Amino acid sequence: IMNFPNPFNLKSKTVTLQNPGSNPASQTIEGTMIKLSVPASISGSVSIEIYNVTGEKVRTIHSDVVGGSHYYINWDGKNDHGEQVASGVYIGHLKIAGGNEKFFKMAVLK
Repeated sequence: IMNFPNPFNLKSKTVTLQNPGSNPASQTIEGTMIKLSVPASISGSVSIEIYNVTGEKVRTIHSDVVGGSHYYINWDGKNDHGEQVASGVYIGHLKIAGGNEKFFKMAVLK
């Protein structure tokens, strides 16, 4: 799992996806794009919980995945109330069905 760009601002930008699958190779987004590669043996629901450095959960993103593929999930840099988050470091906690989980770090610069 990784995100790009990182660090990122909350302005609109165009990103190019590697291994885009059924997604357009070039997309205009706000925030950052989270890329995950799912092993063939894993399928099901995915959640990405995003925390600030004080441990407060600011956003939860849900998706479904099928194993053996690459997935791209956009985080627009907003919290669960639709408000832009502050500049700083954020920790992403990816959970995939079956108990698989990973942590990753993101930085927001305004």
